[in-house]
Amino acid sequence: MQSIHYISNLNDLKKTSNRDSYLVTIGVFDGVHKGHQSLISQTIEKAKQNGYKTCLISFQNSPYHHIMNLNDNDYYLNTIKEKQSILKNFELDQIILLEFNDELSNTSAHNFLKMLKSFINMESLYVGPDFALGKKRLGNIKYLNDNQSTFNYHLDISKPYTMNNEIISSTLIKSFIKAGQLIKANSYLGRKYNLFGTVIKGEGRGRELNMPTANLDFDIKKILPKDGVYACKVIHDETSYIGALSIGNNPTFGSDNSKSVEVHLLNFNKSIYDHSINIEIYKHIRDQIKYIDVNELKSQMQIDIINIKDYFDNE
Repeated sequence: MQSIHYISNLNDLKKTSNRDSYLVTIGVFDGVHKGHQSLISQTIEKAKQNGYKTCLISFQNSPYHHIMNLNDNDYYLNTIKEKQSILKNFELDQIILLEFNDELSNTSAHNFLKMLKSFINMESLYVGPDFALGKKRLGNIKYLNDNQSTFNYHLDISKPYTMNNEIISSTLIKSFIKAGQLIKANSYLGRKYNLFGTVIKGEGRGRELNMPTANLDFDIKKILPKDGVYACKVIHDETSYIGALSIGNNPTFGSDNSKSVEVHLLNFNKSIYDHSINIEIYKHIRDQIKYIDVNELKSQMQIDIINIKDYFDNE
């Protein structure tokens, strides 16, 4: 039976201990993209071959941003809840989500390995080729390899996962999303990039344009694609609707508007204020444009709808 632990204090790792022997994998796993999925699947297969249980350790926040004391808004490919939801689909025995805080940042590689061995009963460690653990990332691959006999575990290193002659990474996928290249980002993620949130009241401009929109109270931690219009699907009450997603500052209506994420659902006329929706983003249709007047904007919006319908008809 799968168990999930949210841990802020490293000593609480004791609560996860039992008599089973574990094959452990560790990483940030932001996005749980195809490269991560491959590593996790191999972890599970290797564990089965050796009669071990599986333990995946990830983080609730970005280690880099914590260490550098940087704001992590507009950074993540998934929220921690989304990451947990994705990881639950794998046949992992144990998932541990660590808060990356000062205690963890200052824990030496030696002490961290000691905890993994004594608290989790780690028999084997399977990680990516660029992995490192411990204070100042001193527990690099060489260190982990040299200390196998000291801590009595086996180290195994995965090969980089490539598509189109590119090594898939969260950083690469983020660059695609920022550039509006959602088709490529989605192919590397292995699913559609999404924005989840609650529908809130907006300025009402969409209704005035005969194209009412649902304004999303989106999670500011997640990366937003570049400003523009996107073909999307909106999941509401377990039903999927084709949508036209707009991200930006609505420059036609002035220069001091705050950024908004709003979506027009095709063939939909219900009020969904305060409802939760999930927007799956498929394709960039056009950039954000400042139009001369509202009539020009209305004409373009009709063209956008036609283009979005054509995209899904030919998908």
